[in-house]
Amino acid sequence: MMGSTNRCYWHVVVKRQMMGEELSGLGIKELGNLENRLEMSLKDVHMKKDQILIDELKELHQKGSLFHQENVELNRKINFIRKENEKLQKVYKRHSVYFRICIVKNPRHRQAKQRERQLEAKNVIC
Repeated sequence: MMGSTNRCYWHVVVKRQMMGEELSGLGIKELGNLENRLEMSLKDVHMKKDQILIDELKELHQKGSLFHQENVELNRKINFIRKENEKLQKVYKRHSVYFRICIVKNPRHRQAKQRERQLEAKNVIC
């Protein structure tokens, strides 16, 4: 039981020393060892940070590639729809001209238009 308490105490002391506390009882050799451990720990921290940044960069690159692919696909669909729309507009214009010709040639339509104009003229006079 005494051993585990003693280990816990030294573990706390070492952690405090790593934080720069309780250094007054250490000699040159112990301070050098502490400095080496701190440098190694700092190197590990830098490596871990660098790895996290590299992983995040890879992930962002993958997302960017996916967004690019999606953008290309959407542009392809837009161009397809635009071409289809142009075709439909041409068809509509042809049919529209055809129907106007049919309506103008239809005598009933001309008579109805004349009556409509006459009624409009009467309403304006009144």
